Amino acid sequence: MKKKIFQSILALCLVGIIILAGNYFLNQERSALPVQADTSDNISGFAWSEKIGWISFNNTSDGSAVNYGVNINPTTGSISGFAWSENIGWIDFDASDATHPSATVDTSKLGTANASVTGWARAVAHGGGWDGWIKFTNVYIDSSNDWHGWAWGSDVIGWISFNSSDPNAGGNYKVVYQSAATLSISCETTTLNANETTTCSANYDPDGGGPQSAIDVSSSASWWSSNSSIATIDSSGSVTAIGNGTVNIDASYHGTPAPPITITVNQRKTHWYEIIPW
Repeated sequence: MKKKIFQSILALCLVGIIILAGNYFLNQERSALPVQADTSDNISGFAWSEKIGWISFNNTSDGSAVNYGVNINPTTGSISGFAWSENIGWIDFDASDATHPSATVDTSKLGTANASVTGWARAVAHGGGWDGWIKFTNVYIDSSNDWHGWAWGSDVIGWISFNSSDPNAGGNYKVVYQSAATLSISCETTTLNANETTTCSANYDPDGGGPQSAIDVSSSASWWSSNSSIATIDSSGSVTAIGNGTVNIDASYHGTPAPPITITVNQRKTHWYEIIPW
């Protein structure tokens, strides 16, 4: 009886040692990442592979102590960095050769329309007849900066889904591009008398001061007034002064907010000839 108890305890100890050793080597593999990345990387979230499970695009997504991440250059569209899979390890977005160009994004459409993602990434652990290449064919980033579509990673990885809302996906996950885009508001005047109007415009800069030109999105932005009893604003950016005071005019476009602009409304002075009957 004692011998059986001892054997059971020994077996449990061996299992514990194996688990600890596995975690140690897993952490060692993570710490061997050749580049460092953190919250400065602008892609986060999880993708799902039918064969290898979750793929994390940023250590801020999975809570890892090892800094890593994937990044889009908003000027060139190149994608760089590393994603992580518990089953196959690192996925390199800098990998390329003569027939497998690195993954890129159509920056002309980032933040404004569906921006296609094309090219390749590669599993670092490739070998033994497996080339490790992952092809982005029908993948895109929508105007709200959420990734969509499927990539193909051959027999080892299979299909990779980037958003659970896509057809035939399901679950609750997505990969997100954290845009550096900015939105600014300008108005013809910021001082009005009651019943006067002015027009405000919203300008969207997709790369936050980069080489891409800002575009006027006044007619498609969302507008609101902090106090409609002082001034109102319609869907095209036209402001109407109502009563005395100051009011903030705000706007947002595809999730990018603008710093508010303050408008002052004064009660219009009544002249003596307007109140004396003739």
